[in-house]
Amino acid sequence: MKIEIEGTPAHLAAIKAALEMYFRVALGQFDAIRVEHEDRLYKNYEAPGRDGNWPDYPLLLNRAIKPILQPDLADSPNASYSIGNPLTGKRAQCCYEVWKLLRGEKPVKYSGEPLPDVWVS
Repeated sequence: MKIEIEGTPAHLAAIKAALEMYFRVALGQFDAIRVEHEDRLYKNYEAPGRDGNWPDYPLLLNRAIKPILQPDLADSPNASYSIGNPLTGKRAQCCYEVWKLLRGEKPVKYSGEPLPDVWVS
């Protein structure tokens, strides 16, 4: 199958960001969600909390999402799957491989799929 995408550097950045977000969430690295939405998260608060600190969004995200998506990691807020873990899922592994190729790096093949040919010019 051949797919061609023509776009600007902004389009390439968006594609890379989407691929990275997908595989990082599949790994259990929910901080990626905070990074993508940080401007809106902090806009919802005019000032830090009573203790003088901003809410700990990575911890809040872990507490909300990890027990649902990764119950085996729920007790370890900093734990995540590796990209090679079968629980990560083949689609996330494919996203990782294409993301690495778009960055000009040669990925380790985790998905079992042939690596696509990627050109960025």
